[in-house]
Amino acid sequence: MLAFFDQLGRAYFKGQPQAVVESGDCVIDHHRGWSDMAGGLDLTWCLVFRFEAGKIKEVVNFCADQHLADLFICQVFPFKPIPARLA
Repeated sequence: MLAFFDQLGRAYFKGQPQAVVESGDCVIDHHRGWSDMAGGLDLTWCLVFRFEAGKIKEVVNFCADQHLADLFICQVFPFKPIPARLA
């Protein structure tokens, strides 16, 4: 989790909570997330945290436009060329 949020910080990503709701062993975080880096991104996101024995067991991240999010991530964190990724 910490590494994930560290990388978001490198992309100057910001978040504005809209709602946080608890239901049983889950917590749902609905927020606006944006960055001005690499042409910018401004989307609505929902993270669903599932807890087990008081600790985060699983997190699922949903965004309003996954295609735009993927384009942004690929611009900010470019992949190595395919041969280097397979080495």
